[in-house]
Amino acid sequence: MAESAPTPGSISSAVAYPQDWHLHPGPVLRSPQLLDLPHETLFDICLHLDHQALANVTQACRALHAITNSEHFWKRLCAMLESGPGFQQSLFKSDQKKSFNDLQRYTRNMLRVHDGWLSPSPPNFRTRQVKSMLLWNNYELLPGSRWLFGVLIDGRVCILDLDAESATYHILLATSHPQDSVLTKFKIFVSEGNHSYFRVALYNTDCRDSKSTRICIYQIEQQIGGFQVTPLTVIWDLARSHFRGCVELSERYIVQCCYLLNGSNDDAPAVLQLRRYSNDSTVPRRYIEKQLADLGWAGAFFLPNDCLGLFRRSSVEIYSIHETSSTVMPDLVPLHCIPSNCNPIFSSRPFIGRYGTHLVGIHQNTVKRVSISHDVTVQPTVETLGALNLEPNYDTRHTKFGPLASVYCENMTKVDIATYNVSSFYFPKFRSFHLDLSDRYIGGRITAVAGLDDHNGRIVLEPFGRERGFVVMDIM
Repeated sequence: MAESAPTPGSISSAVAYPQDWHLHPGPVLRSPQLLDLPHETLFDICLHLDHQALANVTQACRALHAITNSEHFWKRLCAMLESGPGFQQSLFKSDQKKSFNDLQRYTRNMLRVHDGWLSPSPPNFRTRQVKSMLLWNNYELLPGSRWLFGVLIDGRVCILDLDAESATYHILLATSHPQDSVLTKFKIFVSEGNHSYFRVALYNTDCRDSKSTRICIYQIEQQIGGFQVTPLTVIWDLARSHFRGCVELSERYIVQCCYLLNGSNDDAPAVLQLRRYSNDSTVPRRYIEKQLADLGWAGAFFLPNDCLGLFRRSSVEIYSIHETSSTVMPDLVPLHCIPSNCNPIFSSRPFIGRYGTHLVGIHQNTVKRVSISHDVTVQPTVETLGALNLEPNYDTRHTKFGPLASVYCENMTKVDIATYNVSSFYFPKFRSFHLDLSDRYIGGRITAVAGLDDHNGRIVLEPFGRERGFVVMDIM
């Protein structure tokens, strides 16, 4: 039986004449475009752009300009950047509501500095000198990077304004005492919720047989034309012939690790002392003592939710500070102990984030990150970020740690910078760079790292010899 001829437009006609399909094309489908995405998706994409890409997108078209030019967008981006681990609001700045232009300018600068640390190429710095005829013993950059806090050689406590056109400093107090020598060391505590003040514990490291020693705790607030210093307490309780290897301060507690002055690590273990400080007469001045069985150095640090951490050369230990009543000192309840090769001397302050706390340290030229969850049931972790090649003679004066970068001064002309992101578990982007300082300013010789504020992109260095003052380097 002969097949019937296919009728035009039937399904079989396409089969009978496949070679003619291009003569009768179907509807043309347009390629997907970026602007076809929902508004919420475009919003989230723009939130995760780097500084340069965001500047380009803002000028790309009206739709993207409308997204990135809204106050809601810049508030969200600002909140994202400020929620990173270790972010600290600037001290002594008012919390008044920013205008839209101020908010945009502030957030763009944060994003620019963040990308400056984490970009593949070395960051570029603008360098200047801040002259000061004062002789400094110890110093630290306060959050916001405007103020340098420190103790002078003669024991006076001083704040230097690094943003002033000429050297502007405020002498806060003198630490001399008839029963003790001047205090040369300090630890700073800045409250997470209130940046109108900070607290400082001033102390000496050793207590020889012929002298007593003390820890003085003060609260410092800025006022019009200067600073107000309020004494909080004085602690006289370090045993003779001992020295303090570690002192840390929190809102309510002070902790120290003590060792025999003339003993070796083989002779006696360290003693951990924790006490609550207050002028309240109902709070006793006695403290908890914990003998550290393992020999060697130890470093203590405070954690959120009333927890205490302890760096050992072979382990990281976490304790809960358990309050029993308002008048009795608390107990230390052990939570975790994990093996770790970390040097307690070369470790950062805790960088507190939304879900956990991170610390950065160095051990045998290896930079490590310790991550401690706010959930006390979760075991802490220790991970390697990357390796450095440092000279063997650097010490704590040559090292500063931040959540985005660390600075290591190896000799008088060279500074090493390691960059990373402690909040990224999968892509820390560890890199290290060498900076030759010989052509950065007149003199080109450095003796120590005075401070680091990586959220504001500032490094402060102390020049060597007659170059009194500081070298300030800001990310461009």
